[in-house]
Order: sequence, then structure tokens, then C-alpha cells
Amino acid sequence: MEQRLNLHQRSFLHILVKYVHPDISTLICEYLGVTPTVNKIENEDSTFFLGISSNDFNLFSVSEGGSNIKIWNFETCQILHDFHAHDKLIFCVCLSLNGEYIVSASMDHTLRIWNTKTKQLLQTLKGHKQRVICCSISPNNEFIVSGSWDKTLRIWNLRGELIQVLDNHEGYVICCAIAFDNSFIVSGSIDTTVKIWDVKTWTCRHTLHQENADFINCVGISHDNNFIFSGGEDMLIRMWCSTSGKLVRIFEGHVAPILCLCLSHDDSFVVSGSWDGKLIIFDLKSGNIMHKLNGHAKFVHSCAISSDDRVIISASHDKTIKMWNTSTGRLWSLEEI
Repeated sequence: MEQRLNLHQRSFLHILVKYVHPDISTLICEYLGVTPTVNKIENEDSTFFLGISSNDFNLFSVSEGGSNIKIWNFETCQILHDFHAHDKLIFCVCLSLNGEYIVSASMDHTLRIWNTKTKQLLQTLKGHKQRVICCSISPNNEFIVSGSWDKTLRIWNLRGELIQVLDNHEGYVICCAIAFDNSFIVSGSIDTTVKIWDVKTWTCRHTLHQENADFINCVGISHDNNFIFSGGEDMLIRMWCSTSGKLVRIFEGHVAPILCLCLSHDDSFVVSGSWDGKLIIFDLKSGNIMHKLNGHAKFVHSCAISSDDRVIISASHDKTIKMWNTSTGRLWSLEEI
């Protein structure tokens, strides 16, 4: 029995599940335990962003073309709060590792910091001259990085103060990530480069050039901070050494641009989603394909892995979110749970 969530009338374009509860099987059981849970989350607007908080089992969503953030109870699928976050479209929402803060990035050129529990606006970050496409909060909650169509990354503290402007990219900044030890930042751009930034000096440590240059759509960092991963329009995932900037491995398998990637918490595999509608699990040591996940009817815009590495969650333009068994590559069933 295939389990999938038809959450809204149109497509899911983004999902962020960085902080899923460690006992993912219990979480899924609780979620599917209320019949018919999978049909309970319905909204008049389509949704393109979804985030799950591990500390209180809340679900965060942003509607397509929307400027509101909705918070749902993950077990009952009821809306707990629906608050107006921006005056224009929200492109990204990130959650702090401790679950205390939400940061939203918008077409209105601003970022906003929210208290997760009270939903109160804490700070509005102004400085970008174009729409803000991506954002991330450092694991130690000391700074926020944001990327924009103004070709810059900006570094902020949680008081809303601008710390630094990083302006070495020659094109729109599309994606960013922060190392788990808070020591460096990675950014990807339509200028076809990936850059590694040193947090102590706020200088560009390395610029990573691809052999066949093309847009960068997604970046990731291994949990041991030793490797950087990038994916983009050339249908390849590249694995780089974070200290030397040298190319370590290339992963092949997709037949269309790669839109998203994520790393397992034990750094044994990487998962990628593509315009071809497939997800692929690659073994990091051998570079071989472990599983091809076939089930989405349209492109996969985002993916994430549970903290116990047992489940992959993907969101697609086919209006579904799917949950996959990482060991078998199959969709989760009630019998397996």
C-alpha cells in the first residue's frame, strides 16, 4: 500500500525536513494513525514549501505565490496558526536546529526572524537589493546567511544586524549551506560556480569550477564537514574536498537537471532529485547507484532524509509528498511501518 500525501490542489515545489524526529517510524505511525490522515491536510492554495520541526512535531507550509506561513499540528493535521509573514512571495523558510526560530526569505527583498512558539516577529532584515532566494541558520544560532538575485550573500546575527556582505558571485545566488561546525559557508550560483567562504575572515576560500559549466541549483555539506556536494543543470552531482577545493568524485545517473540533494547523517550516501521525476541514492564510497526511486509523475523539487537515515521524503510537482525506505528503495507501506 503506497503512502503519499496529496496535500493541496497544485504542486509542492519545496520541502525542508532537516530536523525530523530520530524515531521516524514512530513519527510516521502517529501521522498515519488517524484515519484518513493522509487526506486531512487540505488547503485552497497550493503549497511550495513544507518544513517539519522535530521538537514539537509541527509542520510549516508556505502556499505557492503566498506570503503567509501556516503551522499545522503534525498528528491531527489541523492548522494551529496562519500568520502573514511578508508582503510578497516567500521563497525559502529555514528552521533553527533547536527549533526556536523560523527565518523566511522573500521577493520583498527582506528576511524575517520569527519565534517558533509565539509566532511573533523578532527582526526584519533589510539590505538585499533584489529578491532573497535562499537562507540558512548556523547550527550554533550565531548567524544567518542569505542569498539573493542581487548576486550577494549577506551574513546577519539573530539581532537582525548585518555582519558582512559577500559579493564575489557574478550571477544570482540560488543556494547556500552552512557547515555543521559553523566554520564555513557554501554557495551556488547561476554563474556556474560553487564558492567556499571562511567564517572567521569572511573571505572566499575556494571557487569551484565545473568542467562543463552550467547553473548550480543545490549544494550540501557532509556532516563531518569534509566534503561539499553540488548539483545543477548538467545532470551531475559533484563531490569536492572542503579543505583543498579539489574534485573528488562525480555521480552520474540522472537524465535531466538536478534540483535538490541531501546527505545521510552517517555520510554513507547522497540522495538527489531531478527534473526527470526520479530520485537516486548514490553510495559515497563507491559512487555506485544504490537505488533509483521511481514514483513521482513530475519533477522532484526537494528531498530530505530522516535523522535515523531510514526514510527519504520527497516533494514533487505532481502534487505529492512521498516517503521511501532507504534500504529497499521502495515506498513505505503500513506493513513495513
